[in-house]
Amino acid sequence: MALRIMSKRHTEVIRCPGCGREATRVRRNFLDRLISIVANVHRFRCAYCRWTGLHRPPAPHSHRQHGTKDEYLASDPDTH
Repeated sequence: MALRIMSKRHTEVIRCPGCGREATRVRRNFLDRLISIVANVHRFRCAYCRWTGLHRPPAPHSHRQHGTKDEYLASDPDTH
């Protein structure tokens, strides 16, 4: 039986910049994948306020707080 060890970066909670609640990681679209060639980004969605946008994970050994504005690269204009 194989055990899967999750690193800390996969278990961190990403907060919605709109309402502050937990945002869920969702599939990236084609444009997101193109952007991720130059910047490591993931798409997130908030189930409460319907915000959708890209989030850049912090660099390894970063002491920056999650949820700061510089981590959020883009928001979809029609969702927030």
